[in-house]
Amino acid sequence: MAIMRMVLNIAENDTQDEENVTTTSVDREIENRLMERAVCFTKGRHSVASALADSDGPLSAAELHTAGGSITARDVRGSVVAETSGGSITVENAEGDVEAETSGGSIRLIGIHGTANAETSGGSITVELKTAPDGPMMLKTSAGSITLRLTEDTRIDIDAKATGGRVRTDLDIEREGAESKSRLKGELNGGGPLVT
Repeated sequence: MAIMRMVLNIAENDTQDEENVTTTSVDREIENRLMERAVCFTKGRHSVASALADSDGPLSAAELHTAGGSITARDVRGSVVAETSGGSITVENAEGDVEAETSGGSIRLIGIHGTANAETSGGSITVELKTAPDGPMMLKTSAGSITLRLTEDTRIDIDAKATGGRVRTDLDIEREGAESKSRLKGELNGGGPLVT
């Protein structure tokens, strides 16, 4: 299996100056190869995307950063790191841990086989885990809802808090402490890694 490192630097225009990186034909070729593997992003100021990928197969890991734009990655056989200063993040079918952070936009992490950490300053977060997490997870939004979907047999400790909102669950959580509309603390299926 041939592993290659792909790095993409895109500026808003093709002019050279000290502040902008010029888009080259090699960069365009790498961008096309990333998009063929369902790694998409919106060009923004000083966007950078890098990935470790099988030369002929699906993505085996992805790291995506943009200063302003949305990021989408699908069918990744490894971990994903996605950061944007403004835009939504979508990761679907990742067979590894996922880290997602945006200053403004929603985050959707669907079909994740690993831990998921997500933070947004303004937007909703939806996480669907296909396997139980093997480490702690943090899901945080300053303004928006958080939805977490788990398999029936997932074992976790949970400490969920809402400021100016409420915490609801359909799961059979063994609660700790007094019942509260804005906080849920307890364990599911005997407990496991902490989810906050």
